[in-house]
Amino acid sequence: MPEPVLWTEAQRRPRIPRSPPDIAGTAFIAVQTSRRLLTGVVRGANAAYGPGYYVADRAGFLMDTSARTAAPGSSEPVPDTP
Repeated sequence: MPEPVLWTEAQRRPRIPRSPPDIAGTAFIAVQTSRRLLTGVVRGANAAYGPGYYVADRAGFLMDTSARTAAPGSSEPVPDTP
């Protein structure tokens, strides 16, 4: 009767060496995924802060209305109805 063969863990699952194209493909996918996610984060931040810029601009616009509504050469404001 033949003796039973005892396998070691390394023999059961032989390590398959990875080739450089495999590594490059994995790195490419990781970089593209990271770039896509980072783009989403930046766009989300812009969407969150964007309305704040318009509010600040509008406040400055409203504070400056008296200087823009005066008739040229006069300090009195232009009447609402001519």
